[in-house]
Amino acid sequence: MRVLLTCLKETQAWVYAAVVVTSTTVAYFALGIGGVDLNIPFDYNWDTIALSAAVKGLADEPWYLHNSFLGMPGGFDACDYPTPDNFHFLVLKILVNLLPNFSIAINTYYLMTFPLASMTSLLVFRHFRIPFGPAIVGSLLYPFLQYHFRHGVQHLFLSAYFIVPLMVMVALWTASARPPLFDGATAERWRPRLAAPRARSVAALLLCFSFSGFGVYYAMFAAFIILVAGAYGGAVHRSPRGFVSAGVLVASLCAGLFLNLAPAVLQRAKHGPNPDAVIRTIVDAEKWGLRITPMLLPISEHRIAALGKLRDKYNESVRPAGENDWCALGLFGTAGFLLLLWRLFGRRNDNTDEHDGILSPLSVLNGAALLLGTIGGLSGLFALLVSTSIRSYARISIFIAFFAFFSVTIVLAKIWSRYVKTRRQAIRGAVGLAVCTILGLLDQTTPASKLKQDALKAEYYQDADFIRRIEASVPPGSKIAQLPYFPYPEGNYVHRMADYEHFKPYLHSKALRWSYGAMRGRATDRWQRETFAKPPRELVSLVIGAGFSGIYIDRLGFGDQAIALVSNLQVILGETPLESGNRRRVFFPLHRFAERMRAERSQPSNPSGP
Repeated sequence: MRVLLTCLKETQAWVYAAVVVTSTTVAYFALGIGGVDLNIPFDYNWDTIALSAAVKGLADEPWYLHNSFLGMPGGFDACDYPTPDNFHFLVLKILVNLLPNFSIAINTYYLMTFPLASMTSLLVFRHFRIPFGPAIVGSLLYPFLQYHFRHGVQHLFLSAYFIVPLMVMVALWTASARPPLFDGATAERWRPRLAAPRARSVAALLLCFSFSGFGVYYAMFAAFIILVAGAYGGAVHRSPRGFVSAGVLVASLCAGLFLNLAPAVLQRAKHGPNPDAVIRTIVDAEKWGLRITPMLLPISEHRIAALGKLRDKYNESVRPAGENDWCALGLFGTAGFLLLLWRLFGRRNDNTDEHDGILSPLSVLNGAALLLGTIGGLSGLFALLVSTSIRSYARISIFIAFFAFFSVTIVLAKIWSRYVKTRRQAIRGAVGLAVCTILGLLDQTTPASKLKQDALKAEYYQDADFIRRIEASVPPGSKIAQLPYFPYPEGNYVHRMADYEHFKPYLHSKALRWSYGAMRGRATDRWQRETFAKPPRELVSLVIGAGFSGIYIDRLGFGDQAIALVSNLQVILGETPLESGNRRRVFFPLHRFAERMRAERSQPSNPSGP
């Protein structure tokens, strides 16, 4: 878009390319990519398994919402679990069809999020006329927060926060004297008049519409800061233009959300509501809200041992819930955050230069984000009065982080403009900015950020070998019943078996169909819950009757390690089961037993004598 790329026209594109290369290089060393196997996911637990199943589904099916290889005998249907992340799924759809497998697609997208965050940050800083030197510092520090490393591929769509700078840019437009839709109007203050469409207005509307495809959290936070920006602009400039502009932009965002969630709306209209699918409570907003102290403390396992111990002391005493341990802003981010608080409550002087004029709305947006996200803040009211769908308000910290780095770049820009007048001073200034960048990166990263694949690699390839043996033991296309029954989604734990573990067989199979993935509260889920709790002999009869050709058992899902169940099935089926290399997983083929059952039923029960 013309507005976003004007800075590219104003100066050399090689600077942007250099920032992208630098960001990619830093990510390479910070993550330790040199010793990583891209053919397996960077993580192999919890939400990463569910994401991997969805991305593999993009290769096996037209879209991730339906999958005929899961949720047997009814099939997988995710429409009751709405996730407006269609932009990310579209990118992954392209990658998974271009690259060899789903793991490489996921890993590649995660690695792309670092240079993408640098690029969008630099574009926004330059759009607001921050000199290149300070802008480069902010654009290189923002992607390397612990938020990025700790969410990782497990929460890949949260790691893809490169959209946040653009959301903040739209909010700052809305807070200005000429907000979108009015950027060419000359009407009196209290008589707003829509201007003819201009590039910024069109860009703002399109961006807001597209924000809806980046997940419900970022969409909701974007809507909030745009509304706050509109209120601020309306009050400061004594004109309703800001209010009107914010309302229209948020309406555009909501329209996009509605389209993203249309499958869920249609599902509800066709089959009725499913309150059992995803359970959220008002308490969640208080439990998973934002804490300020963890943002300001050094990161866990800091390079400087004394700072790491300070963080450990806090964590051991307070045990911050949820993702608060992932929200550290780092040295420069903390400085920027405190500057914005001082700006919010201190004396203002917005008339010195254009950069000072940005600090005031940034301070207001920063304060509003704190008010919304902090435990005991507006998040509880939103959960009580509007919706409990949003629960982890600590995730708004990534917006606060961008406000903070933006304020740091403004301070550096003011220092640059005041003291850098000659070529020699420019060289010294560039060296100083480079030192700041290096110190910031060292402060925000740690050797603990490196990817660790040793343990998961052994399990991953053991699982792959086990599933190959299962596929060789049953006909292609066979349905496999997975025990124990495990609810989907968000089943948490069944004994020592963690959530989404039943997706792992699907990740390694080519032609088998698995029972896990039936939406909780729907007919297939109820059938599984009742059937899988039956005594072994009745269980075998029912699953064979439903067309299943095998029983897969995860021992961690049973209190006795499934010893009794495996023993009974051996007697009933007359089969020696297959076992995984670590003996955790067991498989019984059923097709030979089913053939014997059919043969016995076909024989006369009372044959006549001679």
